[in-house]
Amino acid sequence: MLHLIWTAARSVFAVLAGIVTMMAVAFAVELPLRWLTLRLLSQSFPDPSALDSHIGWMLSQSLYTLPAVILGGYVAALLAPQRGLAHAVAMAIVQELLIVVLIFKPPHPVPPWMWAITLIVTPAAIIYGGYLGSRRVATKQSARAVGARDGPAPS
Repeated sequence: MLHLIWTAARSVFAVLAGIVTMMAVAFAVELPLRWLTLRLLSQSFPDPSALDSHIGWMLSQSLYTLPAVILGGYVAALLAPQRGLAHAVAMAIVQELLIVVLIFKPPHPVPPWMWAITLIVTPAAIIYGGYLGSRRVATKQSARAVGARDGPAPS
């Protein structure tokens, strides 16, 4: 029974760690970039709402968000080595639900077509990151299995 609880807790931790990693990386890039953009381009963007509603800004966010999302899926898969890809899929589902909550919690300047792109690209990127992470774990496990089968290297 305790083993089952530990396994479930580890799974939840893997998914949450993937989401936290993704958000931490995205915000670590966005906050200074936003500050810098508002300072350097103050004539074009007199306030944060002008920046948030600008299509160029929205599209440029994908340049750092997409790698952050892939990294989140990768982390989820690494932390759940037995079924890494499944945990990345679980993370993608949770993230989709969070996006839907944001869609229905206006006001926000994001146009519907951007939400549609986000709903398609985000889970695909998370699952891709999970695939990369689970592939890495599988490679390490097979290398360990070969090493164990062959025995210690001769001196």
